[in-house]
Amino acid sequence: IFFSFLPMWRDVLIAAVLILLTSGSHADTCGVKWPDGFFANLSCTPYYKQVWDLLEAGKWEPTTFRTFSLFLTRATSYIGFGSWVGPMLLYASQRSRQAFGCEPDPIAYEQLALGVSANPGYALSIRTFNQGMSDYDGSFTMAPRQQRGDSMSRVVSDPAKSRTARSRGPSKGRWKVKCMTLPSFIREHNIPPPYFVKVDTEGHEKVLIPSWYSWLSKRNFNITIFLSMHIFFTGAYSPKVNDQFRSVLRLFPHVYAVGDGAQYLKRVPTNTRFPLCSSCDYVLSDFLPTNALEYIAS
Repeated sequence: IFFSFLPMWRDVLIAAVLILLTSGSHADTCGVKWPDGFFANLSCTPYYKQVWDLLEAGKWEPTTFRTFSLFLTRATSYIGFGSWVGPMLLYASQRSRQAFGCEPDPIAYEQLALGVSANPGYALSIRTFNQGMSDYDGSFTMAPRQQRGDSMSRVVSDPAKSRTARSRGPSKGRWKVKCMTLPSFIREHNIPPPYFVKVDTEGHEKVLIPSWYSWLSKRNFNITIFLSMHIFFTGAYSPKVNDQFRSVLRLFPHVYAVGDGAQYLKRVPTNTRFPLCSSCDYVLSDFLPTNALEYIAS
């Protein structure tokens, strides 16, 4: 009965028990040190270890981590879609108020949970969910591009929306997983603003971003969206989807594009019919940190 009146403390106590039960045995994790000094334990299979070696050398997602360091504050709620095995989520957790990570690939999610439990110092500020995000609440079907857990699993159909929805990719190895809209996710978990939302959904941003127009156009909160584009996976957007995307980007006073490894953020001329990039990242924000000015291309 006592816990029913204190759901937040219930979650904290449950997480603490899980950490105590698991903190003594993490033979499948290894320590990874970021170029800026941040340290965390991550799943350390041979496949992942290759990525961590690049990360430590500053050659894997350097622009992503710089953007996190510029736009995340201790007052920010971080929400990540496509959290993979946890490097972004763990890094964000030490710079934000609380970090929420969603990963719909069951193999990646298993390694994500392992990585979080191997970092007791950050784990109490992190919540993880084996689910995806879409433009409706329900479930969708996913398939690996090569193999589960490789960070490239993607949505292949939306059966809840259309019985004739076209599916892409091999039928072998598919699975169904829970999905929610971003507003529903925020309401369900009572997540306070301001928000930093990272979207890395291997092409499903084509559906997600246009669906946020109404919600974002009525917002009374600050939000930053770090959006990874995958048009090279999905193929060119129709003129209608291109216009829907541009409409969402135009809702923000600060819009930048950046390629992986690029030194500077590049302003996007949202007052024009600008072309959407096929594989860059977009940063959409209601504010511009003063320390970000030196990283904006003139």
